[in-house]
Amino acid sequence: MTVEGALDTRIAAGKMKAVIAVVPNGRNRYGRSYYVNSSVDGNWEDYIVRDLVTYIDSHYRTRPSAKSRGLAGHSMGGFGALRIAMKHPDVFGAVYAMSPCCVGIPTELPPANPVWATVRSMDSGAEMWSLVNQVKIG
Repeated sequence: MTVEGALDTRIAAGKMKAVIAVVPNGRNRYGRSYYVNSSVDGNWEDYIVRDLVTYIDSHYRTRPSAKSRGLAGHSMGGFGALRIAMKHPDVFGAVYAMSPCCVGIPTELPPANPVWATVRSMDSGAEMWSLVNQVKIG
């Protein structure tokens, strides 16, 4: 079943409210983009964060705020969703990553890692963003 089919079924059954679901395809001529900006195959992060959000907000009846937008993805899409949500909390207020590739969560962030206690104690997105800014990637 497609994402749209699953959503339509749940909405029709009254199990959820209507939503606008946008499902961009992150595949490129190399088979993947990881939703990052690249001089080789395009600015995918900019496309999602700036171009796509602007287009959807200007063409559909949306609630144009971060608290009304979320990202979700599986594997490469999960990686992109996590990365973009952490870098742009002013645009996306929720994220759901299913089996995100390339993040090493089982080995780098196991359940016993004290970072989870820190995250659970936070009261706001601003606190989370402050923590994210302290982490050096790459």
